Formats: sequence, structure tokens, C-alpha cells
Amino acid sequence: MLGEIDKPKLSTKEMLKSTLSVFLMKDMILLSITSAYIGIQWCFWLSVFPTCVAFTKTLGNENDKPVMLALCVIFQGIGQVGACIYMSMKLPKLRPKILTTVAIFIQLLMFGLVFLMFPKMSSLDNTYDESIIKPIVPLTYVIPFFLGIGDVMLKSPMYTLIIRKLPGKSAEAFALFNFYQSLTCSTAFFYSTSLNLYWQLEPKALVSLFK
Repeated sequence: MLGEIDKPKLSTKEMLKSTLSVFLMKDMILLSITSAYIGIQWCFWLSVFPTCVAFTKTLGNENDKPVMLALCVIFQGIGQVGACIYMSMKLPKLRPKILTTVAIFIQLLMFGLVFLMFPKMSSLDNTYDESIIKPIVPLTYVIPFFLGIGDVMLKSPMYTLIIRKLPGKSAEAFALFNFYQSLTCSTAFFYSTSLNLYWQLEPKALVSLFK
């Protein structure tokens, strides 16, 4: 960070102490909630959602599933890139609170579509069970597209807050932010093999509302 260029280099022990002090700060504790949520979300779109697409036998043609899964990843990337381009353009910027609120609304809407469109057992095994609404192939691409947009819209103000709220400690704060993400992502990967789709969507909705 620009403000840290002239700081003396810390030893490993000093860096650990500094990181621990940031770990106990109120601002970092609040940021950890969002970081933990992002980690759970990563697991969802990297593992759970593709599994649901592959295991839902009433969705499209089975021979087309590899292409569908590839397109899901592509549309997610398009959403992220598009959101990044918007953030970098000299357009009227949304305030961080509004940006975060919009991101949460988008993600909750997409989780709602997943809830409606996929059977609850589709995250665990092949299923011909009926979902609340008939699975629609185009929506399979819309969901990751908007989840990608929501991801960028959520992370951008968080990074800004870290730099603003923890000046001089941003390296430690970013390390902890990524630690929480990785911890919750790996935990979610662990339980995703045991819980059905509805149980996996519930904590995401609760954490989103809590934020």
C-alpha cells in the first residue's frame, strides 16, 4: 500500500503480533462477517451450483450438460468483468452502503431462483424430482452472471473500507480477510457433500440479511 512504503520491515514475530492486534479490532470483526459470507458463496458457485446443474435430470439434454456447465463459468466471468469495468469507468459512483445493499439484493434474488428451480436433492445425487418451477436452461446462465456481478459489487466496498478504516494495517487486514474467506469456503466444501440444497441456501440467506 502507498502509505506503507516507508514503514520499517517487521520480523515474522512482529508481523504476527500486529496481525493479532488487527484480529481483535472491532472494524475487523465486523468485516469478517462479510468475508466469511464471501467464502461460503465461493463454495456455492464453484461446487454446489454446478453439481445441481449436472444432477438435475429434468434440466435440458444430458448430452449438453458439459457445455451448460462451461457456459455457467463463462457467464459468471462475464458478470465479474462487466462489474469491474463499470467500477473503473468515470461514471457516477454508488455509495458503498448502496452498492453493498444492491449486491445483497441481487444475490438473494439469485439464491431464490436456485431454490425455485432446482430440487432439494440435486446437490447430492442425480434426481428426477420436480422443483417448485420447471428448470429453465437460460436461467441457468442468468444466475451465475448476476452472482458474479454481486460478488464484485460486494468486494469492492469491502476493500475500500479496509484501506479507509485500517490505515497502516491494511496488509494484516487483507491477510485476515482472505483467511476468513478461505476458512469458510473450505468448511462449506466439507458440509456441502452432506446437506441438501435447501439447507445450503438457508445460511447464505441468513448471513446476507444479517449483514
